[in-house]
Amino acid sequence: IGQGGDALVLIDGVEGDPSTLNPNDIASVSVLKDAASAAIYGARGTFGVVLITTKEPNKDKTSITYSGNFSMQQPTTVPDFVTDGYEYASHFFEAYHAWNNYSADPKNINKTQEFSLGWLETFRQRKEQDYYDALYKKHTFAQDHNLSVSGNNGKLNYYVSGSFYGYDGLFKYNTDEYKTMNLRAKGSIQVFDWLKIENNM
Repeated sequence: IGQGGDALVLIDGVEGDPSTLNPNDIASVSVLKDAASAAIYGARGTFGVVLITTKEPNKDKTSITYSGNFSMQQPTTVPDFVTDGYEYASHFFEAYHAWNNYSADPKNINKTQEFSLGWLETFRQRKEQDYYDALYKKHTFAQDHNLSVSGNNGKLNYYVSGSFYGYDGLFKYNTDEYKTMNLRAKGSIQVFDWLKIENNM
């Protein structure tokens, strides 16, 4: 929905993308499908219609609402290597050495990899190094903040909201860091008793 799908999404009666909407602003969601949606919205509603209604300000009241959270995260599991190349190579050397009465060393471990005691020692040193810490952070942080201001005096009403989400990412390289910000405002003013002007953005 809203990401290349065929359903028509209406936010307060205006076609929009729900991925840009702050979930805290949503008052209700309803779905029209099949003939009911096509009868009201024509060809645009052939594949269904999603109606999203956002919150309205309370009458004769001005309010400010804030919510936020801050979290620290860390990996709960670490990679479990399926095979150990150094262990295989060292056992291969011992077996080959014993098979030849300890008088000859292997020249190749397979058809592509040359073998030597120097190569085996380098393999051992690399195995003992911890590359996990070089890739992953031990801790990462995430935060989420939401702020809305609304008011209604009978003639004029407005609802303004903003949100911020930040995630610092778990990887040190090719980071998965993510940040998003959202700002939305809607309001209406009654100029005369018989005329009311509304605006959404």
